Amino acid sequence: MTEFSIRTTQIDEVMTGVLGKFYAAHGRGPNRIEVSRLRQQVTRATRPDKHVTPLADLMTVWRARATRRTGKTPTELTAAVLRLSHTVAQRADQIPSPVIDRLAEHTIGQVMTRRSTWTRWNVMAEAARSTRAIRVATPAARLALLERVTDAALGSCLSLQAPDPLTVPVTYTRPDGASQFTRAGRTVTPTTGSWMPKPSSSTPRPSTQRRPPRQPGSRRLSPPDRCIALTGAGLRSRRTKPMPSSTSPCPRHG
Repeated sequence: MTEFSIRTTQIDEVMTGVLGKFYAAHGRGPNRIEVSRLRQQVTRATRPDKHVTPLADLMTVWRARATRRTGKTPTELTAAVLRLSHTVAQRADQIPSPVIDRLAEHTIGQVMTRRSTWTRWNVMAEAARSTRAIRVATPAARLALLERVTDAALGSCLSLQAPDPLTVPVTYTRPDGASQFTRAGRTVTPTTGSWMPKPSSSTPRPSTQRRPPRQPGSRRLSPPDRCIALTGAGLRSRRTKPMPSSTSPCPRHG
């Protein structure tokens, strides 16, 4: 790391003098924000001019520096590291269920910090981050591990996708199990449903009562019209006087 971290060493050396000047000028040490700003200034001030170098030439230089520093080629260094590693590649079915449950719990916890609802792909992406430290044998084993963690995580969630309202009887299905009401050879991709945490028994449920919708074609009556309508209803109940017409003056506003 020392061989390939020359730039960081240069910045740290200059920062020592800058911090000394800050103490002398302010009589205190810089806080976290001030340290970050000072480091940015030092980085820009000590940045060398850039020279465009092909990647192949850079790889050759880096290999030569690593060989000169360690006395071994990069291939020999990689082989030595792999021999010293005690981690054995595993298959997805070799990982015990308690470990899968713990990974699923951590995955859902991380997803809930970013989203209120999520899809299967959101959970699988977080499962990939949670399981990246586990070494598996093949890419297929990695996918199988992600599927196990995702299924376990979604098992503790509540699906928001509406169920299929129609169930096709066996009589109307094709030999491959598809419905006869769909076009033959047409691939239908189901939509990915959303998920949310399952509510606990102690969580109060929100009220579902809503204000009744206004009937189509209805309108809000103005005060004079409302007065006429109420007066007419009272006359109908007593049956003593005829209903006043819409042109007659209102008893209260006439």
